[in-house]
Amino acid sequence: MGGAGMLIAQLMPVQTAQRVLLVSRASSWSRWGSISRAGGSGSAGSSGRAACCGAGSSPMGRRLMPVRHPGQALALGLLWGWLPCGLVYSTLVWSVSSGGAWQGAALMLAFGLGTLPNLLLMGVAAGAIARLARDARVRQVAGGAVLLFGLWTLWAALG
Repeated sequence: MGGAGMLIAQLMPVQTAQRVLLVSRASSWSRWGSISRAGGSGSAGSSGRAACCGAGSSPMGRRLMPVRHPGQALALGLLWGWLPCGLVYSTLVWSVSSGGAWQGAALMLAFGLGTLPNLLLMGVAAGAIARLARDARVRQVAGGAVLLFGLWTLWAALG
């Protein structure tokens, strides 16, 4: 994506290239919203998670879910990487205005390397949270917390 953005920037003024990228971002978000609204309760694995949007809704994505081995996870991650992400698109716009293809590529590489530790940590945390969510006591405490926050909000609004 960064290379495509830099190619566009070489063919037209930087401001025009930024507008093209912004329009493509808006178009991607629009398509993603249409996919998620049309989804419903497809079958992404046994729980149906992620079936309504993104890579899980494409025929190739459905074949990759549920993930059973690292190669399958890598393939799904590469496919999922085309989903729209505001941080990525804002960094792409920044890379287009960086002054050259190498500078833009370096900026995108730095962005990717900078976000990688957080994404890996979130993957580990998601597994731990999924195990916790299976415990009935944890679900009851979470439900009670939501109820208390709701009552607190209501009390603040009325008081």
